[in-house]
Amino acid sequence: MPRRNRDDPPPGRQIPAGLPTACAFGGNAAVMIPRQAADLLERVRLGYVATVCDDGTPNLSPKGTILALDESHLVFAEIRSPGTIRNIRSNPAVEVNAVDTASRRGYRFKGTASILEDGDELEEILRMYKARGVRSRINAAVKIRVSAVSEVTSPLYDLGMSEAEIREISSRRG
Repeated sequence: MPRRNRDDPPPGRQIPAGLPTACAFGGNAAVMIPRQAADLLERVRLGYVATVCDDGTPNLSPKGTILALDESHLVFAEIRSPGTIRNIRSNPAVEVNAVDTASRRGYRFKGTASILEDGDELEEILRMYKARGVRSRINAAVKIRVSAVSEVTSPLYDLGMSEAEIREISSRRG
């Protein structure tokens, strides 16, 4: 029997069409962000952005402004992220994870980041964040061209539990 990658779905569980396994980067082509993934980002607003430090070690940083900018790009406001920005300047490959902790479902987005420090596109993004109530000083915006999207779910779903049951468990844990 072939050995399973730990990120592959368990037997009998299929990854939704168009969603690759965790390590498939997806190349340079942008992919469409599924509507349900964009909706999740709108609800949770918190994503964790992974970058690579110059010494090759990982860096993981929470971003409370992560959103789907359009059908193939994510964006977050650079408010206080000098390490993340430094890493992106050296290596623009990033991964973003966002999870609804109550349902234990989320998405992983892989892509290539670019830093917007001036210009019309940045001004439009700044207006969007202001309209959403962001009051912090935004130094720049990071736009991510998404090249792969995959679903993240709790192993509890593999046991046949429903989302309602999982939400109930989450609410009891407070």
